[in-house]
Formats: sequence, structure tokens, C-alpha cells
Amino acid sequence: MNEQYKNDKQKLKDQKYPLPSAYKKEFAWLKEVDSLALSNAQLNLHAAYQNFFRNRSVGFPKFKSKQIDKKSYTTNNQGGTIRLIDQQTIRLPKLKNVSINLHRRIPDHYMALFM
Repeated sequence: MNEQYKNDKQKLKDQKYPLPSAYKKEFAWLKEVDSLALSNAQLNLHAAYQNFFRNRSVGFPKFKSKQIDKKSYTTNNQGGTIRLIDQQTIRLPKLKNVSINLHRRIPDHYMALFM
């Protein structure tokens, strides 16, 4: 997309982009990542390009910085794949149990919903 924009300087042609699973054959390390997180990243990229061409003042899409980890992971919760184990642990797809640092306590009645 970047190359096409550099050449034409106009709106990218709407085309069907391959699903993230198609890239897993070429880049084996993508198999380590949650497929829903890959799909969300692709949707976000497409939305960023659409916003740019709708209104140029939005600015050209930028890649995320490795130094700034804000909003670094988004996925969808399907069938309880994401759940709170306790106040210090969350279970994520492909990553298993990850320790978290909560800035405020989760009420017990919410904890019952996620356990």
C-alpha cells in the first residue's frame, strides 16, 4: 500500500487483501500470534488508510513504536478465551497466563463473571 501511494499519490484502489492466515505460510513467526489479533491489526490498518484518504489532515498512517506499548495488543474474546484467573493474572490466547498490574481493584461481582 505504501508503494502504491508513493507512486500514485491518490486513493488506493479497493482490492481484496489476503487474510492474515495467508501470510503465515511466508512468515512462520506469525503462527505464534493470536489469529484474531492479526485480523484486528489488518482491520485497523485498512481503517487508517480509509481515514487518510477521506480527510488528508488526519495524516498518513504510522507504524506503532516498539518503545511505546500503549494499545499494543487487542483481540476478541470468543468462548472464554480471555479470562481473569485472579487479581494478578489474565489468560490470553497463545500467551497463556500473563501477570497484570491493576491500577484499581476489580469488584468481586465482576470477577465471578470472568472466572
